[in-house]
Amino acid sequence: NHRREIHRIERRKRKKMTNKRSFYVMSVFFLLIISSLTVNHASAQETLTVWVAVDTQYQEPIITLLTNEVTKTSINIVEIPYNKLSNYMLNAKINGSLPDAVVTESDIIPVLANQGSIKPLTDKRDATLYPGIERTASYYKFDENGNVISNTYEFYGKPIVSKTVVLYMNTLRWSEDITTMDELYNAALKSNDQTIPVDPKYGFVFTDLPDPALALFYGKGGQIFKDNKVDATHIQILEPQQIEALKLLYDMAVLRKLTPAWEDQGTENARNIFANQGIAALMIDNSLAMAVFKNSTVFGGNNITRLKAFPVPGNGAPLRSIVISPTASASKTAMNLINDLISELHQTSVQEKLFPTYSLLPVKQDILKDSDDVVEKAFHDALLNGRQMPISTRWRQVEKSFSTNVESLLKGYTDYNETALSIDLALRVQLPRTTELEPIPVFSQYVPTNDVDTVTDTKGGFLTTTEIFILGVIYLITSSGVIIRRRR
Repeated sequence: NHRREIHRIERRKRKKMTNKRSFYVMSVFFLLIISSLTVNHASAQETLTVWVAVDTQYQEPIITLLTNEVTKTSINIVEIPYNKLSNYMLNAKINGSLPDAVVTESDIIPVLANQGSIKPLTDKRDATLYPGIERTASYYKFDENGNVISNTYEFYGKPIVSKTVVLYMNTLRWSEDITTMDELYNAALKSNDQTIPVDPKYGFVFTDLPDPALALFYGKGGQIFKDNKVDATHIQILEPQQIEALKLLYDMAVLRKLTPAWEDQGTENARNIFANQGIAALMIDNSLAMAVFKNSTVFGGNNITRLKAFPVPGNGAPLRSIVISPTASASKTAMNLINDLISELHQTSVQEKLFPTYSLLPVKQDILKDSDDVVEKAFHDALLNGRQMPISTRWRQVEKSFSTNVESLLKGYTDYNETALSIDLALRVQLPRTTELEPIPVFSQYVPTNDVDTVTDTKGGFLTTTEIFILGVIYLITSSGVIIRRRR
């Protein structure tokens, strides 16, 4: 009897211990579920550290956009000089002090991706964005040996605003529509009159390089590289078609003198000549010029109807964007916050404010699509048909060489043949003889799929099916132990 009593007491103790273990497992199970349901709410209260590095003319409106339009995500903004961003990012990566995200211009995305300081946000298309603008945030996938994986690309961020250049017209000087390069040249030629030195009338003014010159160069059929491959073996600047395109710039600025002296132009002076003095018929400029025009002497107030705009004729003007991209150290929570931020900045109400308020172009196709305003329609057409620049770590150097040599041409120091030779020599010295990247598929010809635009493994929030299954198994095993011991 004494032994039976001892066994009975031991069984009771084991039963109590087993019940406690079951209770603890179930408690952990339900706590995990509850925490998974609340993590999204908690993450929304955290602060996202974002470096902002854009050209100075975009710095203020971009920061205004981030601080005034974002309500759900708390952002700590750090301003970084655009020309120092790649060095800052590399140092921060080495030191383990990267921010959560960076907002910068699309030109530098390949550089940051190549150095490993940013990581892909998604590899899914977003059919609501302008195809060329969406492409500016993409880059190729690489294998473990550093070689490009053919026909692959990942989106390292999302464009939040876009920019391109259009042809502006002062209808007091010229009023006929311009749809071809010949019409553009003819309008500049006929509206040019410098016979009275104290009261010159110019046909055309430039803003800073490279985009205005590139737009005219491409419009005339120019192409720096064959097949858009950025290497020394594909340079074709010396071919007749490219020299003819450079000749257009030479004829306008030097031979016919349809523009002021290059030294008297530049972005601010060109806008003043066009919008305040009113002595130029045409100007190539980007969307930010609209903020100047609305308060200018010629186009201010009700006089804005004097302004017309057209896409640059021909092969399209360069398309660029300002992109938000997660850094290499962005956590799952940070990735969720970045997605929340993008969702807010892509809202129709926010995108509609961009053009009239900040003179930055929306990235969503449906914002300007049905506009009757001639300027807004011109920007929509320019974005829809804009030129997609090569996604290459070398492209910034190509543009620098192009700008340096074209500036010499516009000043009259060299002619178009000498300029072509100088560009060719500079690029052959700077670029290797192997192709860095295959051209990314042209997005305007890409048929969007029904894929949902999400970030891989960054949903946060809820437990996965696997996690719930494992916890369930643990619970069943524990419960089974209780039942077995009870039967004994």
